Amino acid sequence: MTGDFTPLAEAMGRAPRFVLFAGKGGVGKTTCAAGAALACAATGQRTLVFSTDPAHSLADCLGCAAGGDPSPVPGQPGLDLMEIDAGRSLEQFRARHGPALTDLLETVTYLTKEEASGFAQLGLPGIDELMGLGRIADLLAESHYQRLVWDSAPTGHTLRLLALPDLLDEWVRFLATLQAKHAYVIERLAGGRLGEPAGDLLFQLKRMIRRFRAILSDRTQTGVLVTTVAEPVAVAEIKRLIDSLDAGSLPLLSVVVNHWMADPGQCLHCRTRRAAQETQVQRLRWLFPHLPLILLPEQAEAIAGTTALSDLLGTTVPGLHAGGSGS
Repeated sequence: MTGDFTPLAEAMGRAPRFVLFAGKGGVGKTTCAAGAALACAATGQRTLVFSTDPAHSLADCLGCAAGGDPSPVPGQPGLDLMEIDAGRSLEQFRARHGPALTDLLETVTYLTKEEASGFAQLGLPGIDELMGLGRIADLLAESHYQRLVWDSAPTGHTLRLLALPDLLDEWVRFLATLQAKHAYVIERLAGGRLGEPAGDLLFQLKRMIRRFRAILSDRTQTGVLVTTVAEPVAVAEIKRLIDSLDAGSLPLLSVVVNHWMADPGQCLHCRTRRAAQETQVQRLRWLFPHLPLILLPEQAEAIAGTTALSDLLGTTVPGLHAGGSGS
C-alpha cells in the first residue's frame, strides 16, 4: 500500500522552512517527523531532521545511527539526522563560560569563590536545554539546510522547553541588575570597572534568547504541526498544548490525527472504534476550526526504516514543492 502519508507530504510542501512536530508521547509524532523530512529531501531540498527528546527514537525510526552533530541518513541523499544532547551542550557552556559566570556570581553576591564556582557548575535552571535551542538557532541562521524538521519531546517537556527563554530572561535580567549596581559602586568608590567576560556572558545569553524568540514567532519561517490520535485523553491533552502554543504566539499549521481507522470493513470492533474516532475528530474540528486536520491511516505493522516510510509516502508525492508561505 502506498500514498497513505501523502497528505502529510503535501502539508510539508505548503509549510515554512522550519517545522516543529509537537504532541503527546506515543501518538506517532516521531514517525510523522521522519516521514515529513523524508518527503522534503525527496524533492531535492537539503533537509535536517533532529530530536530534542531525552529518550531519542528518531534514529531507530530511520533505521540508522545518530549523534550530536548532523550526519547523513544512508541511502537518502539530502537528508541529515541529529539528536541534540542537552547534557553535551551544558558541558560546552561550562567549558566556555564557567569562569565568567563564577566571576559574576562572586562579584555581585555574598558567595565565596568556591561557592560561586559550584553554582556555576550547576548552571542556571534550563541553561543546558537553552544551549540546545541555541544550536537550533545557529542551524537556522545558516543557509546549508533548506528545510529543518524538529521532532520535539512529549507535551510537558516541550512546553517547558518553549518556556525556557522567558525563565532565563528573568535570570539574566536579575544578574544584569546586580552587575550594574555593583559596577556603579565600584566606579564611584574605587574608580574600577567590572571585568568584561561577565558582561559578555550576559550579552550572549540575552542575544540567544532574543534570537530563539524571534524564530519561533516568525510565521514566514516557523510552523507547528500538532500530532495526536482520535482518543478522548489525547484530544484533551492536545487542547492544552494548542492553547499554550496559541498563548505563546507560535504559528500553528494543522493537527495530524494518526492511527485513523480509514477502512473498518465488517469487523464490529473496528467499526465501533471508527465511530468513537469520528466523535473525537468532530470535537477537534469544533475546538480548532481554524486548523486543518490531516488524517493518517493506521498501519498493520510498526513503521521502521526509510524504505517503509518511503512506501507510505508513495514513490511520487503530488503537490509537493519547495518552500511555502506557512499559512
